[in-house]
Amino acid sequence: MKGNFSWVKIAEKIANKILEYKDKDEELMKIIQDIKVDEEINNEIEKVKVGDKLQEINNTDGFTAMNIIFMRSKNAEKSAKIIKKFEEKTGMDKEITVGGPDGIPYLRSERLRLTNGKEEEEELKNALWELFEIAIKYADNNTKENEEKFIEKFDNVYLAKEKCDFKVDIPFKKGLAASLYITRPNTYVPLDENTTKLVEKIYNKEINDGKSYVEMIQAVAKFIKENNNLEYKSIPEMSAFAFKTKLNSNIMNSNWYACGCKYDNVNMKEIFYEKNIFAVGWEEIGNLKNYADIEMLKAKIEEVYNMPQKRTITNVAKELNYFKQLKKNDIIVLKSASNKGENRKISFTRIFAIGKVSKDFEDGYKIIKGIGHTIPVEWMYEYGNGIDIDNLSLTGAILEIRPKDKKIINEIVIEGKNDIERSTDKIDLIKEDAIIEKGKNVLVYGVPGSGKSYSIDKKLENVDKEQKERVIFHPEYTYYEFVGQNVPDVNKGVRFEEGPFTRILKKALENPNENYYLIIEEMNRGNAEAIFGDLLQLLDRDESGRSQYDISNPILEQYLSQEAIYIPANLIIYATINNADQNVFNLDTAFGRRWEYEIKYCNPNEEEQDKKYINSVIRGTNVKWNDFREKINRKILDNSNEIYNAEDKRLGLYYIDRDCLAEENEEIQDEKKYREKFANKIFRYLWLDVFKNYRSEIFKDDNRCLEDIIINFKNNGKIEKILDIDLEEEENINENQL
Repeated sequence: MKGNFSWVKIAEKIANKILEYKDKDEELMKIIQDIKVDEEINNEIEKVKVGDKLQEINNTDGFTAMNIIFMRSKNAEKSAKIIKKFEEKTGMDKEITVGGPDGIPYLRSERLRLTNGKEEEEELKNALWELFEIAIKYADNNTKENEEKFIEKFDNVYLAKEKCDFKVDIPFKKGLAASLYITRPNTYVPLDENTTKLVEKIYNKEINDGKSYVEMIQAVAKFIKENNNLEYKSIPEMSAFAFKTKLNSNIMNSNWYACGCKYDNVNMKEIFYEKNIFAVGWEEIGNLKNYADIEMLKAKIEEVYNMPQKRTITNVAKELNYFKQLKKNDIIVLKSASNKGENRKISFTRIFAIGKVSKDFEDGYKIIKGIGHTIPVEWMYEYGNGIDIDNLSLTGAILEIRPKDKKIINEIVIEGKNDIERSTDKIDLIKEDAIIEKGKNVLVYGVPGSGKSYSIDKKLENVDKEQKERVIFHPEYTYYEFVGQNVPDVNKGVRFEEGPFTRILKKALENPNENYYLIIEEMNRGNAEAIFGDLLQLLDRDESGRSQYDISNPILEQYLSQEAIYIPANLIIYATINNADQNVFNLDTAFGRRWEYEIKYCNPNEEEQDKKYINSVIRGTNVKWNDFREKINRKILDNSNEIYNAEDKRLGLYYIDRDCLAEENEEIQDEKKYREKFANKIFRYLWLDVFKNYRSEIFKDDNRCLEDIIINFKNNGKIEKILDIDLEEEENINENQL
């Protein structure tokens, strides 16, 4: 196979040099840091992370260092600068030059890590260094003794990994295989998806330990040696061949979609590549799963964006409907379309990348703030500034690609006839803090019916249900129900049964780039201090939104594989309390000071009002609900000297159910049912809770008991015959007083 594979020898020499730093990894990391801040190549590895920011890491393993130094950069010239700078700082032979990128595994920043350099990973780091050393020895001298040691050290890495439970963005096996390959490309086989397709035909067994990995690389070496008619003559050539050919024979039978990548003048390609996603905008319409068909989408688009153009509405709805149809293994072609030439009459499509959808829409769909509707995609091929394909015009944000156009794209792009490096242009990415909301504890309070729960639901309507956990406190609710507890198990003897707090905490810890929300309804209906218990300390947040103080909780630490328990910055807690219920459980000062407070006004601001509640009448009457409510609230405040906590007893706008309201002159079916429902809700509350000891202040003298009142109103009784309020008189009432 033709190509420049001079990088192979360079990789081997760099690996040899890195091995010299086996017991001096702090010195090695300092060299890497110095390369990073070099002005010439600063932009190239600025986003390289080994867990936390590179500057904060003071140790590493040989493979991770190798990957950082020898990463396939955005182009070969930049790769050469990184490598040559390392050569200079370590006194290596400078006569070596970097050739083409053929066969180098594409290692993006999130794929470089095998360790984070943290103390709890010290055993894993040491195991990787030992494997790094024996991997070089075995590749250079494949004796039986070295083979056995390689297998032993390979397996030790997995044992150490299990102990520290280190989580990486891709399967650890794939990352380790890529690291071995870059260390000795002529011996070790990468397990990227492309190469794996070829390997499966040679070694059709699961690779799950050192022995099976060695058997596989030996089988591949033997296969290449014994088959002279192959297009590749070495493992690097095989990897390059796999990269430049179709992923599998069924790719042409997959559903292909052409998808745009412009979004509010931000180049979204880099965000797609970094996060392994594809996204479309229009996020304001909310969760796409809520819309059963195109007609529902069109109605919502017209409502939210106030679009008068029916054609535009239809096109957007069609594109979003295509997005909903995406399934695992569908092919995404990232493109833009334009015209060129003197008269700009020649149509063409520019292809930037090709990827494969990783999950069906039903399983993988999420809304990410600032990015839009997303679905996970593994980007297989990237083409920098793009490849122009003349006489191929694919327009629109998403459309299905026809079979004949699939063939054109497949031949020109995937077959590698235009092997173009990725662009070196600087991309202005959306900042992470625009995607992640900072952690906080918010207590939403207000009078009964002020819309506390509704306001939280409205804020989080675009958040996937898997990212929310809702719980209701009550007098019998306990710490162990909220957090979790060990319970008997037939098979294991005992197992931890997680509560809602631990369930959402676990998700937040495992997915630090997404927000998660714990919603606690009626918090003061339970003994909140007792329910939170030792978690109270976690509610103090630092500037990032993370718990300022960690706690020790052995059961949770074991279950979550954490050394200490804390609330991460991506977990937000909302709680509601009903002011009128403060006599159930009071929130003490120590607990209360750890919350931000958000009041829901008795009379909501105009933009928060539901007009039906403002304009509708009480079913079966000609009395407007809002007029009635305001006069009741005035009556309550006028008797504040007698009524305990009078201002908290007022009726919020949403106190009554919607079905108890109707438009004026609306014909009502089963009127008595709704009148009785209203009476049971409103008159009962006033009789038993608000004016319990002062009923004569609001109820007319001839109303002797609550039962008579309900029966009277159910049978078409007038409100003014029941309550001592003037519904005919119009008053200018100050909202702030109500």
